[in-house]
Amino acid sequence: MHTRSIRLFHRRINFSSKPEQRTKCERSLAHSLRISPPTSDATAKKIEWNESLSCNNLIWLNGKTVRLNQFSEEARLQLLKNVAPKHKVPNQAKQQAKLRSYRSKVKKAIVSEMAKGNKEAAELLQYVIECKNVLPEDLIVQFEALNMQRKQQRVKMLATYVKYHNLLCNIVPANNVYVQEGIIKIPHQWEVGTDVISLQEYIDFTQQFLSKHFPSHQILMLIGHDDERSVHQNTGAHVHYFLSGRNNETGDYDLRKQQVAVVNHYIKKNRIPNVTLFPDSGNLSRKQCEDFGRLFQRMLYDFMTLLINPGYPPKVSWLNLLQRQKKTQSSGNG
Repeated sequence: MHTRSIRLFHRRINFSSKPEQRTKCERSLAHSLRISPPTSDATAKKIEWNESLSCNNLIWLNGKTVRLNQFSEEARLQLLKNVAPKHKVPNQAKQQAKLRSYRSKVKKAIVSEMAKGNKEAAELLQYVIECKNVLPEDLIVQFEALNMQRKQQRVKMLATYVKYHNLLCNIVPANNVYVQEGIIKIPHQWEVGTDVISLQEYIDFTQQFLSKHFPSHQILMLIGHDDERSVHQNTGAHVHYFLSGRNNETGDYDLRKQQVAVVNHYIKKNRIPNVTLFPDSGNLSRKQCEDFGRLFQRMLYDFMTLLINPGYPPKVSWLNLLQRQKKTQSSGNG
């Protein structure tokens, strides 16, 4: 049976916390969330979607998929703010200096409390200085209930440390990936409609792929579009994913390193010839970036193939498999 090769379009865009990167991310999010740009924005793109098909768009949040138009524009603006890189903290250098000062005080307090036999207080303070996530406010109440020296002074010290820590813990080094946007799409030219791959299947595939390979990085949002077409078409459905650059386990913004490690593992596991492993640092040359993108997409193809049919040889793309299924069904119906 004759089959034709179909190409899947996949692109990743990394956004840092630099002001120009944040602006680009906000514009991309506005497009994905279908937030119409203000008419005064000369840099905004012309609206590229068909308003009459807006009811087809889906959004995945916290494990649930709903229609995007169920969210008001105000709610979608809030989603944009939640995902986009955060603005720089006012007087950031001064705030960081104060955090370092109070960190030093907490360390001295740990030594002092341990020497006095106040082990629980010392252990809680140790937890605080090792934590890279936002610290809960009720931690201070827990601390106040413990035995310690100069309690009032210690509690005030901890409250001040928590304030500066929480203010600064989400600050990302300028060159690190804050959030990654990915796009997965079969372009119109290949004539693969939603009768073959539904928009929900695009979302499910993407969620499972990201969860399997990057479990320590939160999927912030998946947005499925099926409105960038005419009402007479059923092609062009695609998904945008927004993946946090922050590692949930360590608090580090290490997505680039994690993705390089996953692709290197894929290369070794499949014994791909004539391919050099990428540097663990994640710092790639232009040529390495091209090779990395090609292998990342190949890994995506293989995953989708095995997801649809676990017994199918991984060298055959999932798209060819779907085309074969469709042709077989058409032949059977004829």
